Amino acid sequence: MRRSINLGLLAFLLVGASMVALFVRYFVLGTPVVAYKDDIVSCGTVRRPLDTLAVHSGPENFIRVGGRMYRGVRGLQPYYLRLPLLKSILFVTSAASDAVEFHIVKVGDWTEVKVRGEKLSFGGHIGDPDPPGSPYTDYVEKESAKELVLATRYPHAKTRVFLDLQAKTVTKVDYDEFDEAGRLKAHRVYVDGRQVE
Repeated sequence: MRRSINLGLLAFLLVGASMVALFVRYFVLGTPVVAYKDDIVSCGTVRRPLDTLAVHSGPENFIRVGGRMYRGVRGLQPYYLRLPLLKSILFVTSAASDAVEFHIVKVGDWTEVKVRGEKLSFGGHIGDPDPPGSPYTDYVEKESAKELVLATRYPHAKTRVFLDLQAKTVTKVDYDEFDEAGRLKAHRVYVDGRQVE
């Protein structure tokens, strides 16, 4: 009798654990649905049944590159910018506390350089079909083995984020504001989130 109770309890625990695992898999983690694929990446959105209830939040984007899947990717498909000099791609994921992570992944060997940026908005316009430098575009302004300068253009402003690829840090952020004629109206420089100029 005691042995059958233990087997019944074990069966109950296994069924319960399976149900919890299925709930987490489909309702919390969701199902990745590929919407775009090229020779470097596949990407799309993560679908969860509960997302239909959260009307104020959009679907979570993902990108697969080099056998890894990254969630919380910013921008529009294909969610990345090419870095021809570095033979790499750049994409941005959201991180905790309104931070972002810049991912520079070398095509072929799939090595990655990751740089965390605190409270930066870059990445939301990656993949925009308009030419780089048009309003509401994110693009690479300068590329070298040591540094990337990433720019976001707005109708009357431009932000530049300077990434030190060796130190894996954001060294500074420039913000330029322009008047209606396109002349520089204000220039600000931020280091570690504080204005220094």
